Amino acid sequence: MTDFTSDRVKRALAWIGDSEGDLKSAYNSFNSEDYSWAAYIAATAAEKSLKAVIYLFQERPKDMHRHTIREYYNRALAHAPELEDVQTSIGVFDSYDSYLRYMDNVELSPARTGKTAVAGAAQRQGGCRCAC
Repeated sequence: MTDFTSDRVKRALAWIGDSEGDLKSAYNSFNSEDYSWAAYIAATAAEKSLKAVIYLFQERPKDMHRHTIREYYNRALAHAPELEDVQTSIGVFDSYDSYLRYMDNVELSPARTGKTAVAGAAQRQGGCRCAC
């Protein structure tokens, strides 16, 4: 049985609170048609949510200053197998991460392809839950 100390719970709740703020910003950016920023900040929210799970289950987790959502997902999944349900959604963030950070792949950047293309790509991977 895992010992959920008050320190672990506080730290996890702090990550969730920050994640909720990022998600709100992502929705606002999406509604303002700033799609690349919306996708980027949504990925950040997902990353922080996964960190919350890791901090809840581990006293002093290592390598928490990287930005590899797949790695965070796999680490969180080891503690919370119910996260298996969001694996496809993690794949959407994983696919677009480098396209959002670097302009080398302009043909797939949501800022250049628009709302319909971004939504279509997410739906093909089973990750879009928005009303786009």
